[in-house]
Amino acid sequence: MANGFAGKILILHLDKETYETVPTSKYEEWIGGHGMAAALFWDYCEDKTITDPADPKNVCVLATSPIAGTPTPSGGGRAEMVAVGTQGYPTPWFTRSNMGGRFGPMMKHAGYDAFVLLGQAKRKVWISVVNDRVTFNDAESLWGLDTQETQEALMPQMVHDYHAGDWNTIASGWRDAGKTTQRPAILTTGPNPENYGPLSSLVSDMAHVIGQGGFGGVWAAKNLKAIGFLGTKSIEIADPQAMMDARLWAQQYTWGGHADNPNKYIGMQDISSPPGNSTRFYGTGVSSRPYGCVGCVRACRGRTSNYYGNEAMCIGFHWFTPQDKAAHDGVITENTAKAATLLNRVGMNANSFMPITFWLMRLYEKGLIGPGKEIESNLPFEKMGTIEFANALISSIVNLADIGADLALGLQPCAEKWGRWEEDSSTGMLPVLQYSYGHHYDPRTSADWGFASILTDRDINSHDLDFPCYWTPSQNYAQGREPDVSAARLAEIMGKKLVPFCDPEMIDYSDEGIYKKPCAKAVAWTIYYNRSWKNTVGLCDWAWTDLVNPYGKDFEGMTPDGEPKFLNACTGWNKSFEDVIWLGKKVYDLDRAIWQLQGRTREVEIFSDYVYDQPQNPKVPQTSYEIAYCLPTYNEETHEWAYKDVSGRQLDREKTEELKSHFYRAWVRSR
Repeated sequence: MANGFAGKILILHLDKETYETVPTSKYEEWIGGHGMAAALFWDYCEDKTITDPADPKNVCVLATSPIAGTPTPSGGGRAEMVAVGTQGYPTPWFTRSNMGGRFGPMMKHAGYDAFVLLGQAKRKVWISVVNDRVTFNDAESLWGLDTQETQEALMPQMVHDYHAGDWNTIASGWRDAGKTTQRPAILTTGPNPENYGPLSSLVSDMAHVIGQGGFGGVWAAKNLKAIGFLGTKSIEIADPQAMMDARLWAQQYTWGGHADNPNKYIGMQDISSPPGNSTRFYGTGVSSRPYGCVGCVRACRGRTSNYYGNEAMCIGFHWFTPQDKAAHDGVITENTAKAATLLNRVGMNANSFMPITFWLMRLYEKGLIGPGKEIESNLPFEKMGTIEFANALISSIVNLADIGADLALGLQPCAEKWGRWEEDSSTGMLPVLQYSYGHHYDPRTSADWGFASILTDRDINSHDLDFPCYWTPSQNYAQGREPDVSAARLAEIMGKKLVPFCDPEMIDYSDEGIYKKPCAKAVAWTIYYNRSWKNTVGLCDWAWTDLVNPYGKDFEGMTPDGEPKFLNACTGWNKSFEDVIWLGKKVYDLDRAIWQLQGRTREVEIFSDYVYDQPQNPKVPQTSYEIAYCLPTYNEETHEWAYKDVSGRQLDREKTEELKSHFYRAWVRSR
């Protein structure tokens, strides 16, 4: 039956170098992505109390969904990975990450919706999957190669007489199914990833990354270098006409549907954003073009004429920007793009390197690091902001040399070893928010983002409320103008679209509002939407949700009507938006069950001290991109909504615990 699924799950026994398959239908109730992966982890992990990522009993799963490889806009390229990761500290939690690009779709074209890694290989291996042919291969000679070198070495090995960009024969005796112009899709670690597990990532192509979680270290512990897929099978969906109708309906909400007369809306947009990204500077005289993942209509990434910065975006592109700007009078140079490519080639997580960048800058400014200093180092700190320094820093970590041997332990363990953790985590000098994960958005202002992060396993990395509530009003006020959508109108929109809670006060970011029950609802909604429509169904965070849209009637976007149109067209189901949201709660329940077995209690669900001890100060940035936080607030006395700059506040410990109690009670009692 055509339902968007490939139909099989690949179970890889690394210790025996054997494999088997199980039918996807056994796990279809979890849809795919995180839901399916977490369910597979639960079934195949013999000891769910483990907190050692290197334990051979640790199970690593990657799963796609029924929309992967289909024309679902900004949803056809996603895949989700789970395992006990190496990044979390002091407890390495069961955690997750995901990626876009073409790896997940190619896995489905080979015939698989997910793969499960069991045990530990007795030798260093890489795995080739070409349709139904699965082989385990020696990886000893690959272990020290970077991500690009590895992929270039493996593609010709997966296809005999390989010709890039031309027809390749992958099976004899077949006319169509035996030939393809597609390149193998390969997911790989960087060089010697066992050296820097907490900072490690997995990379496909140039910059499609399984970033947070330290999954490169998980693969290194399993003696796995890479896995590649190449397939020629079709991905059949239930209702192609419904898919095309949904695409045409969605076109009216996209920039492409209005390319001849685009809206001059100011603010961060979801699926309505124009292609490319104007914040990326690749270098003087360097040309670039937009590039997108499979099925994407936003195309937020870029391809450049000089190779540097290819496919990188967001923090993955800008991790070096603070040093670059500091060394060049506030101007971003080509060093930012070069550093982005350098980091992806070694398979390291940019979300960890942003706080490292700020921390090292501040330590150097205070005279605390360098030859003969409190922290001994011979790295060329006088050249910070140059590609020479970026290369020296990254090389020191890969090779466990100089301070790199300590940084490779992870952010908090390194600070503890240097005797800096207590001071630097209370002042914010080291911007680490929770569980040794770096500061992304500030919980003192964007409270829902922060609370959702400590109540899960890592930085939530969810822009659902962030784009319309923080970025859009803040960008407008930074330019001296009123936002196109007033705070009152924004509250009306959210009151309609944040199904099933539909409470406009969920976006009250006032000093009082961030501790009230509606904020707890916002946190729950953020977690459930992410665990369902994003992490499980596979919609991209940079396009969905579509809550506010300049091309929609009265600025209303496609959510909650759009998401089910595409899922149901693929599967033939009749699921509502709310049905899938509640599945997200079920997936979150499963995650919390695993964390509970690992020893999780509410006492560990806290922020670093600086969040409580220091007022948020936009003039002392914790990232390269934050600006003054202008957010919607509600005045209970006047019953009026207004945007207000809430910068300068800090969280109250007791009230934060009250907010957590609101959340726990609502979570336990909800459907």
